[in-house]
Amino acid sequence: MQIEFTEMLAHLQILREKFVDKHITDDPTLPVSIYDVDVRCYCVLAHAAMEQFFEELAEYAMKTILNQWLDPNAKTFSKMQVLSLLCLIGSTDKWKIDVISDEAKPQHKPLHQVASHLQEQEKKFLLALGDNNGASLKYLRALFTPLGIAIEIDPAESSALDRLARSRGFAAHRRTSPTAGRYMYKAVGPEDALKDVEACVAYCGKLLNELPAPPSIP
Repeated sequence: MQIEFTEMLAHLQILREKFVDKHITDDPTLPVSIYDVDVRCYCVLAHAAMEQFFEELAEYAMKTILNQWLDPNAKTFSKMQVLSLLCLIGSTDKWKIDVISDEAKPQHKPLHQVASHLQEQEKKFLLALGDNNGASLKYLRALFTPLGIAIEIDPAESSALDRLARSRGFAAHRRTSPTAGRYMYKAVGPEDALKDVEACVAYCGKLLNELPAPPSIP
């Protein structure tokens, strides 16, 4: 996933050069109308790039967890790897191990039951990725908690992520009027937009380091 992270950084740099750099100035009287559309484009597209990265990261983590489970050479698992499996198994409240008490019937092996359930969880998880509606804290928790990955984000990063998510919401759910509907639009300055994206990128790097590691193979 380091390659995907590097590609995201390169894409964000292109967006910055296209939409923001030309508006960086020491003139405090610069009218909002001069930079507003460009900065909004930058925020929305940067948010989209990070949303895609988070989804790719979640899918990679899920596949890593399942590959650990399926690897016939994996003999030991760390506490974090076990936690990831338990969270993926337990991310639904409608499943439990089937204990067949009738001695005349063959036992449904626990290993096979768990394997079958994990396959179903994988399908549901991939479907949930397609339904994700942004890179807000709420959706990050929905993506990563079932994988055993805690979303621990500091207040500055959380606020920056929220502002970018709201920029997407303004673009997706408002009319041309700044006060249309229930969305109250507030212009973001070029420097503030860059700071928000920088804070979110920093969190992307932190979350990348939280990925489950491959199991140890003696």
